[in-house]
Amino acid sequence: MKVAHVDDWPLPLDRAVCLVGAPGDAIAVALDDLAANGPAVIRVQVQPSTLQSQVIDQVLGALTQAAIELFPAWLPEAATVSGHSSLDYAAIRIHARKLAARSTHYGPFLSDLAERSLSGDPTERRRRFSDAEVAEGLARVLGASWQKDKVALLVDTHELTAAQQYALASASDWLAARGFAVWLVDNPVRVVERVAVVRVTLPDYLQEVEDTAPHPRRETTLEYQAVAGRPHPGSAVERFVENELSKRGWAAGRRLNHPFQYSPIAQKYFLDIAWLDDMFIVELDGHEHFSAWRRARDQRRDEFLRDLGFYVLRIPNDRVLANIWQVIDEIEAALRQHRSIRSLTSNTLTATKEGHHP
Repeated sequence: MKVAHVDDWPLPLDRAVCLVGAPGDAIAVALDDLAANGPAVIRVQVQPSTLQSQVIDQVLGALTQAAIELFPAWLPEAATVSGHSSLDYAAIRIHARKLAARSTHYGPFLSDLAERSLSGDPTERRRRFSDAEVAEGLARVLGASWQKDKVALLVDTHELTAAQQYALASASDWLAARGFAVWLVDNPVRVVERVAVVRVTLPDYLQEVEDTAPHPRRETTLEYQAVAGRPHPGSAVERFVENELSKRGWAAGRRLNHPFQYSPIAQKYFLDIAWLDDMFIVELDGHEHFSAWRRARDQRRDEFLRDLGFYVLRIPNDRVLANIWQVIDEIEAALRQHRSIRSLTSNTLTATKEGHHP
């Protein structure tokens, strides 16, 4: 059995392995801290099946959905194409072919995926391509979305029978052979001896977490990091809030899902909505933020940012869905107050330096 620390990236990237020693939710949180240095991580929940082909179909379907949601991050030249006319689809195909010509992307698959991304239709992905072509194409496309060379799938599932465990193990090996790292969590394939086991060690602050709450099944089957500069495509709440903020002059200068790193050796954090000049941050918290592991990470992160002088405002998604306008008013009031305090502090320091007192 191999032992690995989650915080220094010895996790295998060339095969399927089972990560043990910590719950899957805790491992997912630890991996979030390493998003800047490791592979892109996509968490996928797989439904039980005794057939390898059905497991593969589930995963490829989820990854296709992610690729379509992330568009045009993996085809940035197409960012200005938003219509649905024949000319728009022709333009998308041209951009895809140009990218394929100067990269390792498979041109026909890239063009097809770009067209379906523009239309928002994830169906019919197998009409023209084999599973292997789809998997290899998605590995490249998804990696390009975050400018990463590798994509790791963090896979969890329900309790499995022996036959279902073998199907999941075989599907994981198949995906690993097509370019993905596959990390199985919560020990789902205990009876399959050929799957290597890696015992992970969590960062110290997560080892101190006491997680005694019941663990309901996750609400989503797919989780991944947002692309800098855009609302998370899988978060209707982020899109909802950004749509309202875009109508208000006081909200100018904000950055979305912005990577922030205080120094080259400091932890890099991704900020949901940030006014960097005002040192003001808004975090929109979905269900995933309510686990003990995520709360510990959020608290550690918020303390670090506040020590730097940032104001951090956390708002649960439920409040946004209940009354978006109340939330927008709250953000405006807090931002204006913080701006006023910073302006007063700045004026006081300037007057002191000049020998005057306001």
